[in-house]
Amino acid sequence: MSNEKNIESRVKFQWWRKPMWYIGSTLSGWWVRSQNKVTVWNWKNIPLEGATIVVCNHQSYLDPILLGIGSRKRPFWSLARSGLFENKFFGLLIKLLSAIPVEQGDGDIKAMRDCLEVLKHNEALILFPEGARCEDGKIAPFEPGFMLLVKRTKANVIPAAIEGAFDVWPRGQKKPSKGKHIGVNFGQPISNEEICSMKGKQATKFIQEKVEELFQDARVKLGKAPSQDS
Repeated sequence: MSNEKNIESRVKFQWWRKPMWYIGSTLSGWWVRSQNKVTVWNWKNIPLEGATIVVCNHQSYLDPILLGIGSRKRPFWSLARSGLFENKFFGLLIKLLSAIPVEQGDGDIKAMRDCLEVLKHNEALILFPEGARCEDGKIAPFEPGFMLLVKRTKANVIPAAIEGAFDVWPRGQKKPSKGKHIGVNFGQPISNEEICSMKGKQATKFIQEKVEELFQDARVKLGKAPSQDS
């Protein structure tokens, strides 16, 4: 119960949370752009209000920052490994940036409740349904658990895709590279009614296909060949 109250107070305490998100996302975005070129397409597809879930592929640790660069005026919440909160300074930082701790492995009921609370207050939430950063830059099959949040809320879904972040900071590399070109591509909103009219597996496949289309489109815009078996 205390955890639920904590999230509810963070959601309602807008006078400090939103300015901190803007400051943090601006500074972190500046840092990424000082090292690599970032191009964002179709950021105006993100609604400025209403419960919204941004569903994106997961290439690197930079992904939440990249989506923050793209979301412009719309602050969002995201999930972060609970272990990252153990560092006092970094844990406070990501908490101020509206990160929700999640235990990896089995389904984290507390994290799920926190996400539901966030969406109940018409906030925006970012999800990476692959469950972890990709191994090879391609899109892995989406885990169906995120559909529970979609089905239990009135949130609309914004599909999104990131390409190039894997080239900058792949798994196993200690520090990000420099001089690369990263693309962030946002799709058209998908209404909650349309998604809820489908069965779970069908809806998951439908959303993943939208993300894959955006991913391939981003590759072409970056001058790359379409990815095979993404």
